[in-house]
Amino acid sequence: MFLISGVFNLVTNLRGDFCVPISNKIVAANLSDSEDCLWNLSNAISLANKIKDQRAIEIQQWLNLITVIALTIYFQYFRHKQRALTVELDEHTILPSDFTFLVSNIPTGNGQQTEEELKYFFKTHGLPCKRELNIQRIVLTYDVSEKIMLEREIEMLTMKKLEYQTKKENGAMALVDNKSLHKKIRSLEAKLKRLTEQFAKNASDHFLGTAFITVNTQQGLMLFQPNVN
Repeated sequence: MFLISGVFNLVTNLRGDFCVPISNKIVAANLSDSEDCLWNLSNAISLANKIKDQRAIEIQQWLNLITVIALTIYFQYFRHKQRALTVELDEHTILPSDFTFLVSNIPTGNGQQTEEELKYFFKTHGLPCKRELNIQRIVLTYDVSEKIMLEREIEMLTMKKLEYQTKKENGAMALVDNKSLHKKIRSLEAKLKRLTEQFAKNASDHFLGTAFITVNTQQGLMLFQPNVN
């Protein structure tokens, strides 16, 4: 940007003659800043100093336009190179997801039992030649609609409790007893906690029949895939 239009603008601004150098303090006091440009360093390098040179201003406008176009092209190129670098780094970065595969159409039932059966099956049958597949982790998918419903109900009752508490502080009569609301909220929170613990321990019966299995190495994943096919 400086090379395309900056140097030209700076030089032509300095060569301008619109700003008048003032050495006589009495004359300077009689001039109006709105009508005259007094010469100083900041004014000399500004556009105001070449306001009479219309040719230089036109060239400057064209150079500014070229600068904007050049910067737009450069930033697009930079973004392209940045995306390409991100893809390249992602290919060379090893994450647990690189060693994870999806298993679906699993019979639904108790999650804990299903996890043990999956671990045994893929450990003993995941690789050819009776080689053991090193299973690092098995993540089962569950229907969490009940959990979401409980969270929303708790949030709604909590907001209602705060609303009634505010009305009570302002002297209005509460239609619902806060103690009963508090008791109901605690009951729902306890139910939500039990449900969350069941999901964490794979002890829930809401298994959806899909699991993500993470193996120890990418080599184990590559050996497993041809064996499945």
